[in-house]
Amino acid sequence: MIKNMAKKVGAGLATGSAFVGSQAMAAIDVAAVGTEISAAGDAASSTGTLVIAAVAAIAGVGLIIGLIRKI
Repeated sequence: MIKNMAKKVGAGLATGSAFVGSQAMAAIDVAAVGTEISAAGDAASSTGTLVIAAVAAIAGVGLIIGLIRKI
């Protein structure tokens, strides 16, 4: 009887510690994901700014060429 009880308690402790461990890992993963999302947002913002600047520069050059041709 005591052996069975010890097995049940041991299994319960193992299950409980596995649950706590998985919750701790989930908390760590959430923090890492938040950091990565923030970094990706910053990278996308700077890339978008560069693309907009390049398109504006090309449009500006096109306008200048168009004006020169008319003169």
